[in-house]
Amino acid sequence: MADDNETNELTSLDGVGPATIKKLKSLKITTVAGLSKASQKSLEGAGIAASTAKKMIAAAKFASKASSASKKTVSATKKVSTTAKKAGKSASSATKKTAQKVSDASSKAVAKSKDMAKKVVEETKETAASLKHKSSADRKGTNISIPKSVKDMPWFKKKE
Repeated sequence: MADDNETNELTSLDGVGPATIKKLKSLKITTVAGLSKASQKSLEGAGIAASTAKKMIAAAKFASKASSASKKTVSATKKVSTTAKKAGKSASSATKKTAQKVSDASSKAVAKSKDMAKKVVEETKETAASLKHKSSADRKGTNISIPKSVKDMPWFKKKE
């Protein structure tokens, strides 16, 4: 089966047909790479015309270079793909870590806010309680006596 693939490779070149394939097989040339390394004199010795041999070798060299470039491109594409996958995984991991850090920071901030609110409420209650229960020692000045009726007011009293 590999022999059929190699034959198809060679027949894809200009000037190579079934008769030429037989001549190349006699020289043990079964691949395009093998043909690109062959000398024009060896091909002529197998019965291939000089001009045809020259064209076949040139075509084989071009095809070999194209194949090599194609393989390099495929290899580079695989590397890029692998690198992209790694970068994607790394970015996903970093995103998850960042999300966890944000969540932790939010939880801490909420807990601190609750503690602060409790302290403020307690301080407010203490302050309110201290305002309601002032002792007489905390007062300044004397007590004011409030008359119980109009008759007790100084201006109402008649002079005698």
